[in-house]
Amino acid sequence: MTSANRLAATVGGKALEAGEARLLWQRFSSHMDVQENDFSGFARGEGWAHASVAVQGDVAILTLGNEAPPPVQTTEGGRAGRAGRAKGKSRARR
Repeated sequence: MTSANRLAATVGGKALEAGEARLLWQRFSSHMDVQENDFSGFARGEGWAHASVAVQGDVAILTLGNEAPPPVQTTEGGRAGRAGRAKGKSRARR
């Protein structure tokens, strides 16, 4: 399986075709290079409420939608992705 086949995307509940998914992943990667962990900002820039990344087998799935974000899904390697705060913003500690 090529690396391009290991990337999928779902937008508004509908799976994108491979070429569209690859273009969305490219925009996502470019955004994350500048704004690390800014899932919410990427989603807003694409016209959606949330963005998340999940791994199923050896396929990474980028999801954009307006419904509540899905729960964080962890793979065997302990990696997970979900809409989060923009870089530099953190919760106040008590």
